[in-house]
Amino acid sequence: MRVVDEVAVGTAGDGPYAVVETPDGALWTTLPFSGRVARVRFDGSGARVDHLDAGGPAARPSVLAVDAAGEGVWVTCTGDQRLRLVGPGGVLQDVGLPAGTDPYGIAGAGGDLLVAGLGGALLRIRDGGVVAAVDLPPGSFPGAVAVAADGAVWCTLNQADALARWVPGSPVELHPTGPAAAPVGICPDDSGGIWWTEIGAGRIGHRTSQGVVSAVDLPGTTPRPHAVADDGAGGCWVTAWGQGALLHVYPERGVTSLDLGTGSEPHGLAVAADGSVRVALESGTLVRVVAGTA
Repeated sequence: MRVVDEVAVGTAGDGPYAVVETPDGALWTTLPFSGRVARVRFDGSGARVDHLDAGGPAARPSVLAVDAAGEGVWVTCTGDQRLRLVGPGGVLQDVGLPAGTDPYGIAGAGGDLLVAGLGGALLRIRDGGVVAAVDLPPGSFPGAVAVAADGAVWCTLNQADALARWVPGSPVELHPTGPAAAPVGICPDDSGGIWWTEIGAGRIGHRTSQGVVSAVDLPGTTPRPHAVADDGAGGCWVTAWGQGALLHVYPERGVTSLDLGTGSEPHGLAVAADGSVRVALESGTLVRVVAGTA
């Protein structure tokens, strides 16, 4: 795999952190320390970057979900307890959440949003209001959230070394990941299962739709895996924040690594419609990676 382009979207003091692609082909990334999101569009002359306010530095915009209606992206604002829908022209909707939610992870489920709050709750939001909420173990530090093919909501519990599984209307199930795992990222795979990252243990976990759990140990002493995205072919992509690398993990064939540079600090990633991988580097850029060496 190789980097084929790189776009500056902020300074090292801005981020970026999370990244998603909207159906129009634009890339969006959060800039937590400046309180903005960046929208990147590509044309024949290169990349155009627009910076849009998401509440200012106190808002600390963190994670993104594509708006189901196609208006832009939903942003969890961890610092000021809000969700904001940001479109090309700025903030379109501003949703206040209960004090102490500390919203972080977010995923779409039809027209609803699922939000994991670092404060200890998992929320289902519809039409700007909370329609369901469950409390998670105190001090568990809920992180990323994902919706599996069967509709179940999964959330990483970073300080509980566990995953939470929630089907609205039913109790929450806890699934331990192992000691010192500190899970962070999570995503569905293309066959009904889920992937997750264990930033503390340096592992990638996988659970099939039948409940079979396996793990892949990552190379190196401090990979610090952060975000994960399914590759659609039985493997996954992972940002190794501690190594400044992008990893391609094949459970049956091992791990391929791409060095993204000292100090790059890769965090969020997304698989684009064209099959390339977009990675947000906290050093200030988005990179596009493709498979192969030619």
